Amino acid sequence: MSLNLLAFLFHTVLDLVNYIYQKVRKILVNRTTFFNDIRTLLKYLWFKDWSHLFSFILTEHDPLKRVNSS
Repeated sequence: MSLNLLAFLFHTVLDLVNYIYQKVRKILVNRTTFFNDIRTLLKYLWFKDWSHLFSFILTEHDPLKRVNSS
């Protein structure tokens, strides 16, 4: 439980003070998408640190375009 509270606190502080984190969260609207994308990126790519990961998400983000199926 302590680690869960610490993680929640860490994300709250990042959300308040880290501009890059705020921009990434705005792009990846909900937390599920945010954590799934981070999990996938970390599975296949290596990043020097968190700031490089967030910068990669900002520069390489290519949202899926909806296709009209009718």
